[in-house]
Amino acid sequence: MQNYIFIKLIGIAGVLLIMTGYSLLWVFPETELNEVIQRTRVALVLNVFGSVMVLLYLYKRR
Repeated sequence: MQNYIFIKLIGIAGVLLIMTGYSLLWVFPETELNEVIQRTRVALVLNVFGSVMVLLYLYKRR
């Protein structure tokens, strides 16, 4: 039972990381280039880690 809850939390956390990454990609037109580059780097890392967590959830739930 405890393992099932842990696997479920991994899937939820992965989806939240992906959503956070995509929200960081939303910038206003007057944003400076340095901030856009930094936000894009962070969003890329969050999306990669979130995707790995979702894939782990899909693999472990079998």
